[in-house]
Order: sequence, then structure tokens, then C-alpha cells
Amino acid sequence: MRSIFLSKKNLFLKIIFIFFSILYLFEFILSYKTHNFNYLMNRVFNKNLISIKTIDDYIFSHNGFLTLGNNNKYEFFCEHKKKSTLITDKHGLINNNQKWDGENKILLLQTKGDLNCGNFNLIRHKIKFKTNQLLNFGSYSIGPLHQYALVKKFAANKVFKKIVWIHFEGSDLSEQNNKKDLDLINFLNSDDFIDNLAAENQDDNFNKFTKMYNYKVFKRTFKNFITFYYTKNLINKFKFNKQANIKKIKIEEVEQFVNIVFKTHQLFHKNLTDIYFVYIPTINENVTSKKNKTIKKIIKEKLNKNGIKFIDLREINIRNNNRTLMIDTFIN
Repeated sequence: MRSIFLSKKNLFLKIIFIFFSILYLFEFILSYKTHNFNYLMNRVFNKNLISIKTIDDYIFSHNGFLTLGNNNKYEFFCEHKKKSTLITDKHGLINNNQKWDGENKILLLQTKGDLNCGNFNLIRHKIKFKTNQLLNFGSYSIGPLHQYALVKKFAANKVFKKIVWIHFEGSDLSEQNNKKDLDLINFLNSDDFIDNLAAENQDDNFNKFTKMYNYKVFKRTFKNFITFYYTKNLINKFKFNKQANIKKIKIEEVEQFVNIVFKTHQLFHKNLTDIYFVYIPTINENVTSKKNKTIKKIIKEKLNKNGIKFIDLREINIRNNNRTLMIDTFIN
């Protein structure tokens, strides 16, 4: 009798073991697709690797810096499992130092950049610039408010023929709801606000921050794995009532965004510099939501009212063309 009981108990334990083994295998497969999981795996073999997502937290951490270290070299683990080695300029941005000494016809800005991680966003949309006389602030942008702060600090006294602000559909319109962005808001609201940005010796500060960030990522990833976070998320997607979860458009955020673009234009207004706002749609036009269409319409109306030229790549039908778009060839 006891042997029968033990055999049943063993069978039950085996079933439980097999069930959780399959579940954890499934969770591992789902986790493996995530940025953080792959970043931690790659860091095992390369301790100098830094997650691109570190930068957002670093800028918002009240450390007094809006850029990386000056004239330094970093190796980033980017989105889509790409890696990129970057060399910063004298201001901690991603340009050659020679760019600051020569004439630059175009200042490139972005609502949200990708730290030049292969310029993934621009490349997949087949977008390039024909001119080499270009100063790039956009790749380092973590948002519009941060972009404005960088321009106000480092480029407001320079002369450009054109400013090109690239906006990818669906990008966050505002960082002002982040409770840690007081320095950025000071840049927007005060003409006299001066901050010690991109000080020469910030390497120790950045290294300490990176170590803390990596520990947080490890804890979060481990917790997600043992609690079947991604498996539960996948199950919830099938239960999801899309109609009940359509996010309302925050008109205030759209107005804040337009105000930042307008104030950026004002910094160069005395030189009669033209600013072009280039709206880049999603790769698959069918996934464009009603929300994004409404946001685009509001932005276009408000920018046109302020004399800022709005260029919609969907309207010029470039997406149906196989050639690469040299964006400065149609900006008059």
C-alpha cells in the first residue's frame, strides 16, 4: 500500500517538475527576446558594454550632466541586439570635433534618438543626408526637452542655414511628467539658467551609475523570470479588451512638444534660419492608430501657425519608392 502511495506521489512530483520545466523554458524563450536579458548575457563576455537604456536614467538622475564624457569612447548594446562603439566630441556629443570648427549647413535634431546605434531608425526608413556639413544633436536625444536643452547650451550661438527636426511616429512627446527632470524644465523656462553640463571629469560618476543600473537590471530581469512575467503578459494579451484601453490623447503634452520646437526655432530666429519638421510614419502604414493620426494633425496645424514647415513623408509618397531619400535635396 505504501509503495503504491509513494509511486503516485513520485508521479505527481514528476508531473509538477515537467510542468514547471516547460513553463520556465517558455519564459526563457520570451525573455530571450528582450533587450535587458540579451544585454546581461552579452555583459558576461564584455564588462565594458553599456545598455543604451542607461542613458535615459542617467540624464534624469540629477547628476548635473546632459551628455556623456568629453572625447571619450563607449561601447553600447543597442536595440535589436546591435552593438555600437561611439567616440564623443569635446562636448560629450556624437560628432567629430572638426565639425565644430567648420561651417555646418544643417543642424539635425530628433524627438528621440538612438545614440547613432547604426542610425537604425534612419537606415530602415532609407533616409540619409547628402551634405557632410551637418552637426548632429539628434542621435543623443532622449526626448524633446532634452534636445532643446542641448541646443540651448551648445549650439544657440552658431549659424545654420537649416534646422531639421526628425520625428518618428509614436515617439514620446514630453519628458515633463518625469519627476526627475527639473534641470531640463529650468532650461525651458529660464533664459538665465546655467548648468555645469558635460564637465571634463565625469567618468567616475558615469561608471558608478552604470554599475548601479546593471544591478537594478539584473534584479528586475531575475524577478521577471521567476514570476513568469512575460508568460503572464502574453496570456493577458489574449484577454485584452483593446477598446477599453485606448489611451486618451493628452493635448497638454502635444502643446508642450510644439512649444519646445517653437522655442528651438526662436533660438536661431535672428539669423533667419529655416526649421523643417519631418514626420516619419511607421514602417507599416496599416498599424498607424487613430491616436497617432490625431496627434499628427494637431502638431501640423500648430507648427504651420508658427511658421515651421511640416513635411510628412507619407504625403510625398516616399515610402512607395525604393530609392534612398536624401532628405536635404527636397528641403528648399
